Amino acid sequence: MKSRNPKVYKASLACLTFTIMTLGLTLMSCDTGAGAKPSCVVEFDYGEGGGTPPSYITVDQDSYTTLPDQQDMTPPTGKVLSGWKDPNNQYTYNPRTDYKVISDVKLTAQWRDSKAPVYTVTFGLNGGNGVAPASIGNAVPGNVITLPDQGHMLAPAAKAFDGWSVNGNPYPARALYLITTSNITINARWKDSGNPAPSVTYYTVIFDRTGGNGSPPSPITVEAGKSITIPGQGGMTASGLTFSGWSPDPEDDDAPVYIPGESFTPTGSITLYAWWTIAIYTVTFNANGGTNAPPAQTVEAGESITLPDQGNMRYGDRTFGYVWCTSSSGTGTVYECGYSFTPTRNITFYAIWYEDDNTPGNGTPDKPTGLTITAISSTSILLSWDAVDGATSYNVYHRSSDSSIYDFVGDTKSTNFIDTGLTPATAYYYRVSAVNRAGESDAVGPAKPVSTF
Repeated sequence: MKSRNPKVYKASLACLTFTIMTLGLTLMSCDTGAGAKPSCVVEFDYGEGGGTPPSYITVDQDSYTTLPDQQDMTPPTGKVLSGWKDPNNQYTYNPRTDYKVISDVKLTAQWRDSKAPVYTVTFGLNGGNGVAPASIGNAVPGNVITLPDQGHMLAPAAKAFDGWSVNGNPYPARALYLITTSNITINARWKDSGNPAPSVTYYTVIFDRTGGNGSPPSPITVEAGKSITIPGQGGMTASGLTFSGWSPDPEDDDAPVYIPGESFTPTGSITLYAWWTIAIYTVTFNANGGTNAPPAQTVEAGESITLPDQGNMRYGDRTFGYVWCTSSSGTGTVYECGYSFTPTRNITFYAIWYEDDNTPGNGTPDKPTGLTITAISSTSILLSWDAVDGATSYNVYHRSSDSSIYDFVGDTKSTNFIDTGLTPATAYYYRVSAVNRAGESDAVGPAKPVSTF
């Protein structure tokens, strides 16, 4: 393996010599605008494939361009793009690698079996800092890549970038490297810069979610004496708790808590822990057109409140339905007064009112009478009632014996209704109301439940 890579390096030097020798010939095919560096055109041919090859690229002579991937080309059956062949040096360059343009050129697509093995070339910092060049995936054995320059890597103290090391062999930046049949990490090489190393100390601030869920913010490294901005909650959550900031001690209530957005200057490497406090929820009551709604209540997460009754709340001559709804229209979840409710967030309840004028055709209809309820199977219950003057339809509600919430089951224009899909051997309570254009009557039902078989 070691004996092949130096040959490629020598070949790249030979290619450079060839380029220098032929510059006199190739410059004439480049655009040599007056006073400007000559520009060259790189074209692409799909070779044995089809479709549309990548658009041509115009770049300055002796500069680099990144070669495209397959894009809109159509590969031969069972094949994928392998790389781009240079007619000048006969090398096939891996897609997405840098390519030095020395003259106008047409690169031809090379295709490989889609199941042929490919490998990954990774670049290591080798003691440096910053960001290493991106790895090259789908590296095809026999192709070449151009080794990158220093890019965003930062040299260790008193060092300077000196190319790359491949299995102990030195390569300069921008040399060609022949891909082999294995994954490989190519490490940066550093040499003495001749400058004394500055005395700089760095501290790292690590963030711990303290028993929460999700990912905490990434660690922050900062030069001693400089500040960081305290990050926010990000994607962290904790059931029933509210994020309040970051503390150096999650067990000490007297420890400082740093608030997101404020400046923090570490005096050494430190771990800051998410500071969670018990969530406080507010339950608000809206008179929904009336006045004197009950006051809002606040409660800690996990604790309950008792939904209030009418109190001093009034709405003209309308009658309070002794229920609260999660929507002002009455289409949300309905809870009876006196129900023990455990909030999981801030929430507003709306009073439900009924018209007092029950004159048929003029106001809301009378409440139904003569309601009978009979279980007819293990999953069905039959309801029937007397017709109500002025009613155009009827709404049916039920709740199981272990719930205090009446759910809307359905509506009907007749005076009977079959409630289906019930749980066997379960007791259900029912209420039925009459409806017309003016609104809905009080919902009525027997005090005793009816059980399915």
